[in-house]
Amino acid sequence: MKAKDKKGKPIINYKVFTSSLGKIGIATIDSKVVRVAIAVDEKDFLLKLKRRFCGFELKKGGALISKVEKEIKEYLRGKRKKFTVEVAQGGSRFARKVYSAIQKIPYGQTRSYKDVARMIKKPGASRAVGSALKSNPVAIIVPCHRVISSNGSPGGFAPGVEYKIKLLKLEGSLNEGLAH
Repeated sequence: MKAKDKKGKPIINYKVFTSSLGKIGIATIDSKVVRVAIAVDEKDFLLKLKRRFCGFELKKGGALISKVEKEIKEYLRGKRKKFTVEVAQGGSRFARKVYSAIQKIPYGQTRSYKDVARMIKKPGASRAVGSALKSNPVAIIVPCHRVISSNGSPGGFAPGVEYKIKLLKLEGSLNEGLAH
């Protein structure tokens, strides 16, 4: 049952906060996280939420938003290795399989796009895995930054490869050759 405002519109809670990675936007619907975006502009983040969740009423803050923000800040300070918040699994069936698989990659470890393709039993789908990860709506919590190229290079990252490198360094899983 979706929470609704006084006019009967479903509610999406959100917040944009400042972190060591710059501005991070988070959004939740009821008891699930639907968005975590790195390096956002608040106006752009809100516009994208309005487009994606057309018909929802945007409401700043909320208990779950505070919990998500707290957990992300703890993670960025190296104090948290696992998230307790529940994520809404969106996207295609293939993307949901990819997101589920990467959530099993332990903190401080990486896997290649090819490894993830094998994990979901689609060994020839490395590029499709990369495409799904590019569309990951819940960065950090669904740790697409832990997926790198088979040659050890970082590969892509929607907010920018520099953020992927920062997250890998934070987790201690950065190979020295990765930073170049």
